[in-house]
Parts: sequence; structure tokens; C-alpha cells
Amino acid sequence: MSPGRCVVFFVLMAFLCAAVPAASMAAETVQDPQKQLEQALAWVNAEPDKAWARLALGYAYNGLGRYDRAVSAFKAALRLEPKNVEAHNGIAYAWLGMERPERAVESLKKAIELDPALGDYVTLGYTLGKTGQTEEALGAFDEAIRRNPANPEAMNGKGYLLFDAGRFTEAAEAFVMAVETDPAKGDFTSLGYTYSALGMEEKAREAFSRAAEYQPSDVETINGLAFSLMSLGRYEASLETFAKSLKIEPDNPATLNGLGYVESAVGNHEKAAEYFEKAASVSPGQGDYVSLGYAYSAAGLHEKAVGAFERAVNRTPDAAAEAWNGMGYSLAEMGRAADALVSFRRAFVLAPDAGAHNSLGYGYMLVGSYPEAMEAFRRALEMDPENDQAHFNLGLAWLDLDDAPKATEEYRALLKLKSPLAAQLKILLEAQVLQ
Repeated sequence: MSPGRCVVFFVLMAFLCAAVPAASMAAETVQDPQKQLEQALAWVNAEPDKAWARLALGYAYNGLGRYDRAVSAFKAALRLEPKNVEAHNGIAYAWLGMERPERAVESLKKAIELDPALGDYVTLGYTLGKTGQTEEALGAFDEAIRRNPANPEAMNGKGYLLFDAGRFTEAAEAFVMAVETDPAKGDFTSLGYTYSALGMEEKAREAFSRAAEYQPSDVETINGLAFSLMSLGRYEASLETFAKSLKIEPDNPATLNGLGYVESAVGNHEKAAEYFEKAASVSPGQGDYVSLGYAYSAAGLHEKAVGAFERAVNRTPDAAAEAWNGMGYSLAEMGRAADALVSFRRAFVLAPDAGAHNSLGYGYMLVGSYPEAMEAFRRALEMDPENDQAHFNLGLAWLDLDDAPKATEEYRALLKLKSPLAAQLKILLEAQVLQ
């Protein structure tokens, strides 16, 4: 289970009750949920005034997902025994099944108040986290760990919560504690993603490799390993790992996107576009249309690139600024200067950062508006003095205006930055001098 996807665990507890002999209980309790319900109903009919029978009925209904019936059964048990901890826990699980976490918190806290030893601190932690009460949830997990230092589920839960809060170092500590306590139950996969979030890709790779030992067919684990290998520049190994994942789930959009990223990294842009297109066709909501657009652009398929960027604008508003920016460069390659400038302006409105100023300046250059272009480049460099692309474009603008000395200043700035663009600008400077 990766961070951000963690859910509350519903543990259907055994129907332990002193009123029923253990041997009889073992003999009569069955695994089939419907038969469990039939058995529980028989117990209620036989002894309607016993709380344990109502408990059994409540857990049977929980097992079948009939949570409203479960609530009624647990309430009946509480009428018979108001301080029955298991009934309070059981009704909490039912409330969770009905997506009513606030009510679940009330019941879980009541159970803990009645008997801390039987209270479910782990589920309380997950539920408080679900309602946005992060610090109190962390306290519940810490109490669960204090009471049972060998509880990897509580450690994992604490890790998920910290990851979602962006507290990655603390999350990693929690996951490490879990895997050291019980490697089989500790979440190596989530530890891997946490290390990735911290930029510790070699440690992430090690964690994903350990996770694969316990769950060799888990696609999320395999993909995590593949992404780490890609981040480490081990592209061939990454492709091989993604291929393993693809054999398990041929239509997994994360796998298909991952293959697209690696193929792009090694320069196979048309192949990358194929993977991105397939991912989008399988799951439009998970399609990476911006990366698809750049893949088409890098392959020289600019019309298709524009189409991909348009899809990004329409489907993924959060990526609209980057999509408009990418579209602008594709339109520029198609000779549609005015349209490119419109795209750059839209990107700028959404995210007026240094990169957007630089792109806007380039758009103005395309249509011959040099004063506006140079002002945009200067603004970009005010925000980011080490923006080599803005230095390069400003140098181009000075060359277009036949001002070689000013262009030379930008060349020297690129040299100081040790930018590879310095060599390109030098060639253009020398060519102009020779004219």
C-alpha cells in the first residue's frame, strides 16, 4: 500500500464470548460470510438477551457489507451491556463502512475510554487521519506502538500519515521501524516511495527490491523499482523492470506512462508517444498528455504535439500552464508565430514565473516585437539570474538587432554559468561577424 492510498483496515474480530464454550465456538463458526450470518441469527434466536449473540450478528453483517444492519445489532448489544468494548469497536467499523468517520471516531474513543487495553488505537489513528486530525491521529498511532512495540501496522499507519503531510523524513523513520520490527508486514514499497520523495534513489531502489522479495507480482512495487532505476540513469534496467510489470497488467496506465518516460529519456520519442497514447486510451484521467505532447514534439510531429497539448489543457487543468507553454513551441516550429505568442501568453497568465517570462519573450521575438521580448527576458533574469535559456534568447535578440557587443555580454554570462548554450551562441556571434 503506497502513501496516499492507505485505507482503514476493517478487522473482523473473532466472536469471543465466555457464554459460548470455546470448542463449540470453533465448531460452529464458519468462514463463509452468509453462513456466519445464519449462525449468528441462530444464536440470537436461541439467546436474544445475550450481548455476545448480538455482537456475533453485528460482525456477520459487517462481513457482508450490510453496515446499517450491523449498527442495529451492535446497538442492541450495547443496550444489553452498555460498557461492552467490542460492541463500540464493532459499531465503529460499521460507521467506517458507511463512510461516516466522525461517528466512528466517537465509538472508537468510547471503547478506549472503557478499556484502553481493548481499544483499537490503530483504527482510531487511520480514522482521525481520514478526518484531517493529523496530530491527534499521530498520537493514536504512538499510543498503539507504546502499548505494543512490535506492532508494524501502527508504524505503517504513522508513516502513511506523515507522508501525506509532506513530513518525509519522519515518514521514512516510521516505515524503517516497521520493516525492522517485522519485514514481512513492514511496508517496504511505501518506504521506497518515501526515499524517492527525499531524493534518496539508491535507498529507494534497495527498499523496492526488498518489497519485491515479499510481493514479486505487485505492480506498484515493480513500478516503484523501475522508476528508481530510471532516476538513477539505469535506463535499460528500468525498461526491463517495467516490462515485467506490463506482463502482469498489460493495461496498467502507470506502467505505460513509465515506459514512455524511459523511452523519452533514451531518445526513442515515437515509441514513447505510443506508450503515452496507450496509457491515455486505457485511462484518460491518468493520461500524461503534456509528456505525450513533448514526445511528439521531440519526434518532429508538431501537429500531433499540438493536439496532445490541447488535450492536456482540457483534461488536466493543473498542467494547463505547462501545456500552453509546450503548445507554443510546437506552434512556433510549425511557423504559426502569432498562435505561438497567444499560447505563451496563456501560459504566462497561469504561472508568471521566470520560465514563462522567457517563453513569452521568445514569442514576442517570433512576431518581431523586440522591445517587449527583451523586457520579458530581463524580467526572467531578474527572477532567475542563472536562467541560461533567457541569457541565450536575449543574446539572440541582440544579434537580431545587430548589436554584437550586447550579445557578447550574454555569451560571457553563459560561460560563467558553464552552460552548453554558450557554444551555440558563440557560433552565431562568429557567423554574424563574418557577414
